[in-house]
Amino acid sequence: MKTKFIIAAAIIVSSFSFAQKDEIKTIEKALKNSDFATAKSATVAADGLMSNMDDKMKEKYLF
Repeated sequence: MKTKFIIAAAIIVSSFSFAQKDEIKTIEKALKNSDFATAKSATVAADGLMSNMDDKMKEKYLF
């Protein structure tokens, strides 16, 4: 039972990290293409994930 919980927790944590990276990449691509509306909507979506971001992702997001 304990190992199943640990495996489930690891999968959930890894899925959050992929979601964060995708949001950051979307923001960067939108800014490169001067698509500010898309960048703003992706920023709002990434805002909710900020508490789960590691330091490297927070730096990119805040930049």
